Amino acid sequence: METFLREIIIDAGRFASNEQNAIKPGDIEFKNQKDLVTKIDKAVEEKLITQILTKYPDHDILGEETGKTSHGSDYL
Repeated sequence: METFLREIIIDAGRFASNEQNAIKPGDIEFKNQKDLVTKIDKAVEEKLITQILTKYPDHDILGEETGKTSHGSDYL
């Protein structure tokens, strides 16, 4: 599992790095006064969730932007 996680984290980091120069003011939202979220944050999280659930479809996920997806798994 460590190798899998390392691979998807590196992939997500490359994606975020490549996308950061294309971000526009309209791509930024504020969850509250001091907590912003960009379309890149959401895209990276969705990418990670998709990759995890492809390999481990029964696992639960707790995402910073999307909250919890629950399959009743012992793994979160």
